[in-house]
Amino acid sequence: MELQLGENQLYTTREHPLFVGNDNFSSLDNLRASDSVYRLMDGNLLSTKITSIQTITAPATVVYNLSTTPPHTYFANLIAVHNKFGKTFVNLTKGNSPKRIEWNSSAPNWCIARSGICLEDKCSNPSCLAHKELVIINIGIREFDLLTESYKISKCPECSKYVEPVTCALNNCMWRWIGLKQSKIDAAPTEVSEDWMLTIVSMKLLMVKSCGYN
Repeated sequence: MELQLGENQLYTTREHPLFVGNDNFSSLDNLRASDSVYRLMDGNLLSTKITSIQTITAPATVVYNLSTTPPHTYFANLIAVHNKFGKTFVNLTKGNSPKRIEWNSSAPNWCIARSGICLEDKCSNPSCLAHKELVIINIGIREFDLLTESYKISKCPECSKYVEPVTCALNNCMWRWIGLKQSKIDAAPTEVSEDWMLTIVSMKLLMVKSCGYN
């Protein structure tokens, strides 16, 4: 993607997060021309409107993921970008219990949920019929590691492009989970888990309306 802010230009992937103010970052895919990001001008961090965003065809390029401890904000051609802070997923700890969701009577192909684990997020592929729609990635009844397996399994059911999962639903299964939770950048991660639970009907771990459900 080609991002233009006045005389500043940046080439990046559509998933890369940029600083948008108020301690928030947004992926380029969620930004539009006239939205504001931040750039460094005369030693000050100033809000600057995006002039244009274009999809470009680039020659074969090696893309490197940079990790530091702790996570850090960088300037790419004076534009504030982010060394991503861990992996974001719905909070599964106590006080954030799953909510029972009723089924819809019909849904598109990318919204069919089978028994077991069902990951969810929006497809970012502009040429996909499900572009910007919530899609369901059926994992099934099995052990699943979000950090090590999602990159090869979390694919849009319509176009097979990668989808970054941010929540999940559980359908007609017994399930439990274990993981690490980091509350803020300078805090050490803590182990969190939940024992076995039974789901007879679909239960969803994000309190929003979504495809496949009422």
